[in-house]
Amino acid sequence: MTKLGRILIVACLALTVQAAPAATYELAPPADGLQDLDHYWAYEWGFSIDLPDDETVVGASIFFNDIRNWDDLTNDLWLTLLDSDFEGVQESYDFQGGGDYFASKGLSLGH
Repeated sequence: MTKLGRILIVACLALTVQAAPAATYELAPPADGLQDLDHYWAYEWGFSIDLPDDETVVGASIFFNDIRNWDDLTNDLWLTLLDSDFEGVQESYDFQGGGDYFASKGLSLGH
């Protein structure tokens, strides 16, 4: 995934109720939203979830399946947690920008 664009995706939220077993919520992007992840684009996935008042987010996990590069170049993937108000997938053209498209726009989760 050389210079993949930067992808924001948060796949699962683990939530817990105080003094009760943990509840788990699984979120997935739209079926046609994050399939090919072209190197020339940066991707954002926005979603909202309404939690009951007695639940608190205590952890989150993200999973990727079947990601591989299409050429011999190094594989780069940046993850950034953004504070957004949109839902769905948005793409931004970055012409394989060569870095973190979302740098300083949110909380970097890793490279």
